[in-house]
Amino acid sequence: MNIHWFPGHMTKAKRMMEDSMKLVDCIIEIVDARCPLASRNPDLPKLSKGKKTLIIINKTDIADANETQKWQNYFLKEGYPSVTVSSINGKGIEKLTAAIRDLMKEKIEKLKARGRIN
Repeated sequence: MNIHWFPGHMTKAKRMMEDSMKLVDCIIEIVDARCPLASRNPDLPKLSKGKKTLIIINKTDIADANETQKWQNYFLKEGYPSVTVSSINGKGIEKLTAAIRDLMKEKIEKLKARGRIN
């Protein structure tokens, strides 16, 4: 007997993500500052097929600042730039646009060279 533990709604969501990946330029993944690895979707790197990814480390207001900095360094070593934010008080939100523009700098420059305005 085969037991399927993966809920149907998760399978559907994964399929939708696979279909949508060709339409996006970058991935913005939000993780919990208290447990960054546990709050990541383990399928996302495979689904994103190498698309540029920015990790937002959220809930920094209730996490240890030193540990959060260590996680930021870890993600950077893994090739993922990150931004720390607190969605409750808004701290760090102002850094998001600049981080996204930096992540997509090459793509933006190519579009500008073709006459497309950002």
